[in-house]
Amino acid sequence: MNGAIKEIIITAQHQQVALDYENLSTDVIVRFENGDQYAATFYSSKSMERLVNAMDEGGEGVAQYELLQGVLVKNFEEKKLYALVDDMLAEGDFQLIFKKL
Repeated sequence: MNGAIKEIIITAQHQQVALDYENLSTDVIVRFENGDQYAATFYSSKSMERLVNAMDEGGEGVAQYELLQGVLVKNFEEKKLYALVDDMLAEGDFQLIFKKL
């Protein structure tokens, strides 16, 4: 994880379907210039709302939904993702959320 970010990949973009970026959960891969790659799951706020609503509609059977090492974002705008990852690197949160591939 040394060096600058080379690219950020939203894995859902590689599917053969139209995407609703405001209602999306997907893995995000960060590639660094030295070749290191890390991944984490990102959720849009609308996709989280959809999960909560599904839990509410599920009745007694669905009491929780575990979210471990996920990132909640308002949207998947590319420059905002780069800024978010830069902030996570600066604050030390990156190592807590992302897993090395």
